[in-house]
Amino acid sequence: MKDFLNKMKLYIRTLILIILPVIVLVSFNSCKSEKEKNLDEVMKRRQNQVPQFNTQVPDQPQITPLTNLTPAQEKIKEEAISVIKKNMEATEKKDVKGVLATIHEDSPQLESTKKGLAFIFKSYNLKFNLLKAEAISITKDEVQIYYKQRTEGAGVETRDTEGIHILRKSKDGKWKIYKTEYL
Repeated sequence: MKDFLNKMKLYIRTLILIILPVIVLVSFNSCKSEKEKNLDEVMKRRQNQVPQFNTQVPDQPQITPLTNLTPAQEKIKEEAISVIKKNMEATEKKDVKGVLATIHEDSPQLESTKKGLAFIFKSYNLKFNLLKAEAISITKDEVQIYYKQRTEGAGVETRDTEGIHILRKSKDGKWKIYKTEYL
């Protein structure tokens, strides 16, 4: 009987030594924060969902840049594009204050932007190239800029993305990014 118990103890110890590292690895991977898991999921979904400019995509309206802008509209367009460029430059420099200075104080994406900056800045050294920026809507209260940008850097796949930056006048009277819709 003692012999049987000794064999069982040895068997259990061996089993623990084999299974314990597996449990530790699984636990370590499951310790990723929900934000990191969600970001990983979103990035995986987006990898193959970037449509081409002015191509028909189901449930996506055709994007038509404005033409024949008045001098006032041209000035607004240039101001808006300048804000977008400042946002990209501040992101490249990992300048939190600089990025937040380009975001509208009432933006529904302000909190998620604040929370995401630390992760992005810690994890990546990104470089941006604005490939295209076209005004698709200009009113006295809101500007919509269709953009296409290239993002590259160490540890990330070079990617062209596109979307619409919606800018509104902030309390200080400057155009700032209110919301970004990714296409």
